[in-house]
Amino acid sequence: MTLRSDTDRARCTVIGCGREWSYDRLHSPCAEPVATVVTDEDGEGGRLCLAHAEDAARRLAGCTVEYLDRRTAIG
Repeated sequence: MTLRSDTDRARCTVIGCGREWSYDRLHSPCAEPVATVVTDEDGEGGRLCLAHAEDAARRLAGCTVEYLDRRTAIG
């Protein structure tokens, strides 16, 4: 998990990020733009932002990530 929430504030824990929000972003829907289609090994999938796609790729066995815009592809 990359977000931490303290009362009514949230912060990113990724080294070098340093972003903070003045609301509980952890328990709010993701507001980042959709940039990928992620599919797990069972063929179930969904549209995710870059950060959530990267997290899914690390956590889900057999996960594939299709970038909607090649300029956003990482790696």
